[in-house]
Amino acid sequence: QWRAALQLMSEMAQDEVRKDTITYNAAISACEKAGQWLPALELLREMLDQRAHVDSITCNACITACERGHRWQLALQLFDDMAATRIQQDTVSYNSSITACSSSNRWAAALTLLSEMGVRRIQKTSTTFNAAIGACGKGGQWLLALRLLDE
Repeated sequence: QWRAALQLMSEMAQDEVRKDTITYNAAISACEKAGQWLPALELLREMLDQRAHVDSITCNACITACERGHRWQLALQLFDDMAATRIQQDTVSYNSSITACSSSNRWAAALTLLSEMGVRRIQKTSTTFNAAIGACGKGGQWLLALRLLDE
């Protein structure tokens, strides 16, 4: 589906049809679901070049695409860029970033993000804890993982 979404975006450009945030987000989400991080980021760059409105949906989809594409550094950079550009980081943003940390054995970074959620009063979900516990487990931090189970 991601290829079809990119093809549609290309046809829109050829036909001089204006692309908006919703159009871009749909195409980026198609890339995200397939773990196609590079096309997702190319669409994000195009959005910025076209001065389209980038929102948390855009960023969250790009973060998840990077996570699924095993590009944890890019995922965390996008997460940080959200704050720098005043885009609201929400539960999905944190969950995707913590999952990226888990996938790359970055348990300390995952726990930092988890702690930050508490400080910022962002709702933690079972997905949040599963990702953090997974990060601790992959990093051999079993006692920390067990503590998280108590929360």
